[in-house]
Amino acid sequence: MCSSDLRGLAHAPHGYTVDAAHERGTHVNDEQREQFLHFIIALAWTDGDMDPAERDYLKELVSRVGFDDAAVRKRAEGWLFSRPDEPNWDTIIQDKEMGHTLLRQSMLLAALDMEVSQREMRYLNELRDRLEISEQDFFGIQREVERALVARINK
Repeated sequence: MCSSDLRGLAHAPHGYTVDAAHERGTHVNDEQREQFLHFIIALAWTDGDMDPAERDYLKELVSRVGFDDAAVRKRAEGWLFSRPDEPNWDTIIQDKEMGHTLLRQSMLLAALDMEVSQREMRYLNELRDRLEISEQDFFGIQREVERALVARINK
């Protein structure tokens, strides 16, 4: 899965924009889109409930993904109101660029309520480890997200 296929995910809703570098043109199927969203939506539920700002963000994110199969879209939409099963960490995205996009979007989601819980941080660290993202890249992505949030707040 590559970032150009989920271009809408690289530019977050509500004016929270994070630049997506190194876009390539490879097709992403519904299963990969669903997996991507499953990891992000599961993060929103790690602290037990979903904040309204997180739900709004994710609702727009789900609509921007553009599923071909209505049943897959409905399943993803259902996760906004009912906690999904834990994602299968063994099937996590292995494309480096898409992994960075997944981590970026997850960090942005975790920070939307202006508080990153310990559970959310553990989830982000697990995501980083599973995606094999270096500590340097992790903190670089974190700085991008912080700049995006500050820019949005200063608007």
